[in-house]
Amino acid sequence: MRFRLITTSVAIFLLAASAIGASAQDGKETHLVIDRADPIAGLAAQASTGRTALEFEPDHGFLRALLQYLSIDTHTQILVFSKTSLQDKWIGPSAPRAIYFNDRVAVGAVQNSSVLEIMAPASMGYVFYTLENKSAGSPRFTKHEGADCGRCHGADNLEPGLIVASTPVTRDGTPVFIPSQRPPRLFEFTDHTTPVGERWGGWYVTGSHAGQPHLGNGAFTYDDAGRPQIQNADAFSVTDLSGYFDTSRYLEPTSDIVALMVFEHQAKMTNMLLAAGVMARRTNHIAAAAVEDIVAYMLFADEAPLIGPVSGGEAFQSAFAGSGQRDLKRRSLRDFDLRTRLFKYPLSYMIYSPVFESLPPFAKQAIYARLLDILEGRDMPPRFARLSSEDRRNIMEILRATKPDFGAAN
Repeated sequence: MRFRLITTSVAIFLLAASAIGASAQDGKETHLVIDRADPIAGLAAQASTGRTALEFEPDHGFLRALLQYLSIDTHTQILVFSKTSLQDKWIGPSAPRAIYFNDRVAVGAVQNSSVLEIMAPASMGYVFYTLENKSAGSPRFTKHEGADCGRCHGADNLEPGLIVASTPVTRDGTPVFIPSQRPPRLFEFTDHTTPVGERWGGWYVTGSHAGQPHLGNGAFTYDDAGRPQIQNADAFSVTDLSGYFDTSRYLEPTSDIVALMVFEHQAKMTNMLLAAGVMARRTNHIAAAAVEDIVAYMLFADEAPLIGPVSGGEAFQSAFAGSGQRDLKRRSLRDFDLRTRLFKYPLSYMIYSPVFESLPPFAKQAIYARLLDILEGRDMPPRFARLSSEDRRNIMEILRATKPDFGAAN
């Protein structure tokens, strides 16, 4: 059955798309309340008084200037063409949505849309903004709350939060129900625990995974009866997307495989930390089960092993690894492996992120204590068996050298 997604809660990085038709005109625009954990509020407030100007370009509007202001590298660009947004009339295989990110904020840009979309974690949940992007002048930000974005991203209860998913699509990018014995669904959430062969339906992917199949680049499409069909047998080692769409309309010609893998990991990690932080502030407690799940994900305990080497763009890898804290041996949690696993030292770099640092002190200390149990080998459940003694030693040394409050927890 052909299904066009319009208002259901299954969006890939929908951000504030639902707010595009519901801004100031229907009374849902809100006054800015500065939250020190909100990376956009200060910029929006300054822009509203004319104290901050962003350069406007004819082709991209404020996009490039916004990314520069937020310290987001353009090589983080990843492209999704599934019609999983209220902007679906502008999205498709010939006009994918572009996403750019760092460990604090993500920006979505849709060709021919009147706004840029911005999503970031703050102290009590995700914040959503749109930035008018059709005319030069003072940048105009609108903050959106409640059902505008929350009905898809769960802004109030953090489920599912920041979404990355694999979506079966027809040739024009329309989602279809996944054929299986399970209840009908339009997508599968993906993160570092998902086998590569099950990822990236509805996404463009540049780079390779040792020639192993994945669902990106329209490798498989589905007919109206939900039957998969091979559309592009050469989809698994694509370096040039110009045969799919006009790449000159984008800041970069790529949708880097490594950037996409990093974003998948980061999205789930951010959701888990943010949910734990909100609950901890509300209850003055963090459950042992929540700590265990966070630590297991941070340590890549259930990571799907790579079948072969992953090859992506050097520009993204260099910029990403170059921004990491390093110990005296020049080791960083941002160093890639890309042979059998994503990172050389399997502990999430998000331990340095604002969303982790904003956890209540007692929650951070609970996470540190559990990390120490595992890294020092005092309590090693079977799910952590893949962490070698060398892995644990390297991680411990890096943390002690680069994370002062972790060192104090020893």
